[in-house]
Amino acid sequence: REGLPPIYLIIGASLAALLVLSLLFSTKTLLILFTVLLVLALIFMQKRLKRDKSVLLVAVGIWGFAAAFSGLAVPFLFKNVFKKYQADR
Repeated sequence: REGLPPIYLIIGASLAALLVLSLLFSTKTLLILFTVLLVLALIFMQKRLKRDKSVLLVAVGIWGFAAAFSGLAVPFLFKNVFKKYQADR
């Protein structure tokens, strides 16, 4: 991690946390949680949103990626990539 840009560490830790959350909670629960977090973030960034609409695009993009990762990628990984005994563990 020495010399690695901090954004890579943040992205890696976020993906790991998202993977663990998608194993602990159902997809429906996570989508509701992601939506609530997005709405709260947009409420707190109202002034910035009025000046710069790209913030909205980034926020919705992050929401979409998190929803697709927990709803599509993780189930695909456990059903098609891992063997049954690996998924059971």
